[in-house]
Parts: sequence; structure tokens; C-alpha cells
Amino acid sequence: MFSSFFLAYHTSFTAFLLCFNFAKLVLNQLCLSLISRKTKDLVKSVQINPSRLHVVVGERIRLDMPPYGFVLSFYEERQDNMRMLVKPDKVWISLRDFSVRKSQNPDIRLTNHLEIREWYEHILYILSIRQAALIGFYQGCERFDLGMIKSIFGKIDDLTFYFGRPRSHAREVLRTFISDIKQLRLVWNPYPRGDTGFQKMLSQNLDELDLGSHHSFERLHLEDLLICNAHHIKFASNQQFENINKFLKLWIKGANPRLQKLIIEQRTHFNEEILKGIKIIREIPREEDIGYEENVDWRFAYRTRAVDIKRCDGTRGTVILLESTFYFLVWN
Repeated sequence: MFSSFFLAYHTSFTAFLLCFNFAKLVLNQLCLSLISRKTKDLVKSVQINPSRLHVVVGERIRLDMPPYGFVLSFYEERQDNMRMLVKPDKVWISLRDFSVRKSQNPDIRLTNHLEIREWYEHILYILSIRQAALIGFYQGCERFDLGMIKSIFGKIDDLTFYFGRPRSHAREVLRTFISDIKQLRLVWNPYPRGDTGFQKMLSQNLDELDLGSHHSFERLHLEDLLICNAHHIKFASNQQFENINKFLKLWIKGANPRLQKLIIEQRTHFNEEILKGIKIIREIPREEDIGYEENVDWRFAYRTRAVDIKRCDGTRGTVILLESTFYFLVWN
């Protein structure tokens, strides 16, 4: 299978690779890995680094390999029973700049000889990774069966939504994947007002929960924050987030025990009233760098104020105020 596959692809790949520099080695290695089991093992032994794979589901299925910009696309053209992810007739191969939405480079369209599952398992093998780093859902993803997606790609830790409609499908995606994921990013709130599914989502023991982008998330309140169990939480609301002062007082008393980092972004400025009535352990000088998890965040240099507070069990927390962003770091 691999021998005939390689011969069919070789001519197109050769012309394609001449156009690019950085990705040339990676693409050559992928091409080589398709010849036989021995060349597949040889490419695996080279250990391509950094090795990451993203699954993207939208109007088509994509396998992305950042930072190389190598992309395999399936179902660019409609075919019978594509909803069930039957073997694609064609595969599109392109190099993309992941900083832009659309590829700046032409795609190659080739006859496909492998199931999507075979492509996925093959790339995982040569990259020496157990699973994709991320699965992202875009507009149009409802055309594919969620059960088949989960069957083919299995457990993936990071789930990201880049679409808002239909919201019912977003809720179905969450029901399908929520038990497996560790990181969740939602641009829009898929739950109607009063739906208890929103609270169930917030209470998951996630590593990261990122809600909203460009202040797009609706209805984020203190009650929502208090039931969050994620280690890292980011809220970007289209409204002013009220009662941060009350949250800090409740944290001092022991609320949100799993919290390690909180970021709240809003359209209006934060003021120092959020620290009213809170005992300040230390005022952090403006010239002092603030590092967290072995990294110094350059944005903290533009802070208006930074202070340390302490929880009832002695845990230190750092409040950092920027004009329209509130940071809270917990030092466990």
C-alpha cells in the first residue's frame, strides 16, 4: 500500500517542496515515511521536533502540524457520506502561515489512498506522540458526525470552539468531549439563559478554562466564577464584571481552592475600589518584575498597581491591575 501511495505522490511532492525552505525537511520526511514500514520507522527515529498535531473540524477536516505550517485537508469538495468520515476521494496538501486565517500558498490536490484514521495514526507514529494536542471546531462542523470524530481521533486534551451558531451543536460537542478534556476554550456562550449545562461545564476539574475572545462572552457573573474548578481561568466578557472585591474577600476565606491563575478582561477600566476593605500584605514596586511559573509577563510592566494578599491558610495571592485587565496569581 505504502509503495504505490508514494509513487503516486512523489512527482507532485517534489515540485511542491522546491517552493519552501523551512518546511522542506519535514515534508520530505513525511513523504519518505510513506514508502514502507522501514522508512516509516526511520522517520520516527529522527524525532521531528517540536512535534505537535492539531485536528480542525469545520467545513472540512484538517490535520495541522504547527509550527511547520504543513496541512492535510479532506473533503474540500463534497462527496457521498462524508458525514460519516468515509475514506476521502482526495487529499489537499498545503503550507500555511498559522498567523493568518487563509493559506498564502497554493494547495496540491491528490488522489487519496488512506482512511482519515490511517493518516492520523501514521502522523502520530512518526511524530512519536500519543494524541493530537488540540481539536478545534469551526463554523460548518455540524456536517460531520460527532461519534465518528471521537471514534477516529479519540481522547484529545484541548478543545477549542471558534463558532457560535448553531449553539445547539456546540452543546452537543461539549456533551461528547467534556469528560476527556483538560483545556476548554469557548468564544461564545452556547447555553441559553437558565440552562444548567453552563454550571456543569464550569464545575469541571479542568486545567484551563478560557471563555470569550475580544469581549464576546455573555453573562459572566460572580456566581459563575465561584463554581469554577479550573486551575487557570480567563473571562473576557462583553459586560463589566462586577463584584471582584467580593470574590477576593471570599477567596481569602477559602473559595476557589483549585485556582492558580485568573484573568478577567472587560471593555471598561478597573479601578482600585476592588481592593477596598482587603488587607494588603505587600505593595509591589512598579520597577519590580513579576514572574509566574518561571516566566516574566511583559504586560505586567504596564500595570497600574500590584499587591499581595493572603488567604486564611497562608497562601499568597497577587492582584495585578492593568487598565482593562485584572490578573490574580496564586502562589501554591
